[in-house]
Amino acid sequence: MNQNSKNSKRISSRRPSPWTVYFDGNFCGSHGRERKGQEIAVDREFHWGGSLWRVPAVYLCARGLVVEFCMRIEPERIREFVEKWDLTPENEHLKEFTGEDLLIMDAENPLTFDFTAEAVVNGRKLRPSHSCGVTYNPLWPDEVLCQLDALQAVEHYRLDPSCGWMICRTSFPWAAKRRPQVQTLSVFLDQNPTAVPGPHFQAAEPGVSFSFVFPPTGQEHTLTVGDLQPRTLDHGSPSKSGIEDLAPAFSLYDFPSHYVEMTYTVTPELSEKAFAVLDCAESDRPRAKSESISGRKAAASIAVICGSSGARTNENTETNRAGSKQTSTRLACSSLHFEPAEQVEWRLQFYWKRENGVSVEII
Repeated sequence: MNQNSKNSKRISSRRPSPWTVYFDGNFCGSHGRERKGQEIAVDREFHWGGSLWRVPAVYLCARGLVVEFCMRIEPERIREFVEKWDLTPENEHLKEFTGEDLLIMDAENPLTFDFTAEAVVNGRKLRPSHSCGVTYNPLWPDEVLCQLDALQAVEHYRLDPSCGWMICRTSFPWAAKRRPQVQTLSVFLDQNPTAVPGPHFQAAEPGVSFSFVFPPTGQEHTLTVGDLQPRTLDHGSPSKSGIEDLAPAFSLYDFPSHYVEMTYTVTPELSEKAFAVLDCAESDRPRAKSESISGRKAAASIAVICGSSGARTNENTETNRAGSKQTSTRLACSSLHFEPAEQVEWRLQFYWKRENGVSVEII
């Protein structure tokens, strides 16, 4: 039996369940009392970003329009990706990847495509209020988390089960209080910038220069360090930082407070939205003041307070001090540590869109 026949069998052998789509719901259903949307089959296909896309249906709800976007991924691309990173359903969430590894994985993952959508109904623009998504991986067994929800969508829309699918559900509130009669519908899709890690550098003293190439343009730029100062973050008064609700955490944990503040310039100028300067090291985890407090809770606390999302981000920041006629002076802050860092290794992170936007007529 070939792979296509196996996937078709696994789809048809599932117990059927009612298919419902809600404006405020997700692929697991709705938590409120709203009525399900009225399904309008459109089955519109188009190519974008090197993949085949389908809009199999749209849904008319009391509060707005729901559009289903389905991107097809060839199984060979998925297989190459999982073999490169040695991913399996058993170890996918247990491997310890670096933050840079995760950025590269996000950029290379064929089942991921970050985009925003805008709908035009009867000539009136509708902006999205929220969206959700699931992915179907034909190489993974049905028991994998969220695979069943994706399987139901693949079955309902008669998508090819031998291929992978990213299915994104986007909700657009109506422009008026009453639901209109939809006579024309088009959508504009625009890819969000992708984060890609860049080269590393160290700055032992002010005045150090570092040259780098911005990948999308191939242009060379020079980063020059203006100043380096050790700083200490004051955790003593949560109210001064506007985080009064987190005050109890400060009574349970000690938080790192030492960081390095660096100012720098870039010539020729490069948009602050195009890149960032980050610390290669992650912040120290908070230390429980009592041994009875689990390390798991401590990790959750720093995620809330410092804006961390596991190994995917460092708790450092970058701001811009722009001059009206001079080269902008920018500010980068290192990660937080309990002891002052002897040396900070910085890295660049680039952001750019790899695909132009596309407009698609649906109805």
